[in-house]
Amino acid sequence: MASDEEKTQPGVTPRPAQPPVPERYVGLWQRLILQTEGAPADVTSNVFWLQTRSWHADIRVPPQRPDFAQVPGLQDCDRDRLLWLASQQGFVGLTEVEGEICTWERKADFRPPTGRRDIGRMVFIDRDTVVETGIEARYLEIWERVPGGDGLSIVMTRLAEGNRTAEPAEWLIFAGEYAMHVRSRLQQHLPRAESLVALLDSEGSEEARLRSLVDFDISFARQTPGGWRIQLSTLPFREGSILLAQERLPQPKDGILRLGGARPSRWQVLEWIDPDV
Repeated sequence: MASDEEKTQPGVTPRPAQPPVPERYVGLWQRLILQTEGAPADVTSNVFWLQTRSWHADIRVPPQRPDFAQVPGLQDCDRDRLLWLASQQGFVGLTEVEGEICTWERKADFRPPTGRRDIGRMVFIDRDTVVETGIEARYLEIWERVPGGDGLSIVMTRLAEGNRTAEPAEWLIFAGEYAMHVRSRLQQHLPRAESLVALLDSEGSEEARLRSLVDFDISFARQTPGGWRIQLSTLPFREGSILLAQERLPQPKDGILRLGGARPSRWQVLEWIDPDV
């Protein structure tokens, strides 16, 4: 983790005297097991949780994924592949920790609202292992820290013209050598349901509606000499591509970072802690 001497970008986000999320949470975590009532333990889903000093991003890809090797984009997915994509999960938002209780306030969620808050009791077995048990739902998850998540702690949201937040909403979140890109679907508010699959079942959705609902990008990337390369995504055809061409992020100016080539996108900095500056 970054030391007390780490620096923030001047004029962007001063480092809080008391970080809203304890330092031991910050970094990348991989889920080892999920246990819920009435279901076999899940040890095969591919699940990552990236945590900064105040924000989180999460991607959950179930096993037995169909072959997407010859599928270049969402418009090329058949109904069976679209239905499988709907079984994924993931979200982004703010994190609050009080004692052992951790609350994840979701700003965008792949699945519909369930009516329950996302609150867990977190017990650290050691520095690299934490056991989470549900407060408003009965479950147990065990998480293991992935090396390489120390240092950089950055969160940005994309801006549209006139400094308005882009629609659909979009975030870039970094912890150490890892990043998550989250771009929500165009329809922000969905009816309450236990899952996206359950919502689709209740609607009897046409293929166009199904395609619009799964058009929600959560991409997990890792820093490489050629840029930040996507390792896992809710849009599988994005895997292997470059999320950001820069090996390191340029410095923001007046709280705004410009990324891209001749027509760069503009990102508002929500959190910026870079120990190498």
